[in-house]
Amino acid sequence: MIASSTRVQEPTLAIGAQGDDVRFLQSYINYRFEQLSLLSGTQIRVDGYFGPKTRNAAKYLQCIGGLRVDGRVGPQTWRFIKDGYAGLPVLRRGSQGNGVHAVQLMLKRLQFSELITDGVFGEQTERALKTMQQRFGLVPDGIVGPNTWKPIAEARFFSQPCAAYVEHIDFQNVSEE
Repeated sequence: MIASSTRVQEPTLAIGAQGDDVRFLQSYINYRFEQLSLLSGTQIRVDGYFGPKTRNAAKYLQCIGGLRVDGRVGPQTWRFIKDGYAGLPVLRRGSQGNGVHAVQLMLKRLQFSELITDGVFGEQTERALKTMQQRFGLVPDGIVGPNTWKPIAEARFFSQPCAAYVEHIDFQNVSEE
């Protein structure tokens, strides 16, 4: 378990950052991996250095969460790392961007082959999303909130392009003592 932070806002972190903020981030990344049941029995090194391996772990989480994949840990990435699915943006008709594109790609993989993956949440995306929500036993409201993000993100855990980041993360085995 991670101790709660009294910080108002975490700093944006990127390659080359060092210190306690990076250790805090690395610990939270391990916590999020554990909470998402990802990569069981492994974790990233908590060494206080934001190097390529920490960046790739951040990119992996950004990818499965439908966030901009840049390896920088800013406000949106912090929210997902700290709060899980509840930290991802709520998407609905009229939303645009990376998150919508990620949702559309997953809907397309789930047999909605006619869906256009343009990053714009329109009527077609809403209709496909409601059908998916119904299939997964969710309230078919056409809104991507935490409950809907869960199956979407989980379907991205080991699918392309997200899985490509996993092989570039320096994991260490965690022994059960």
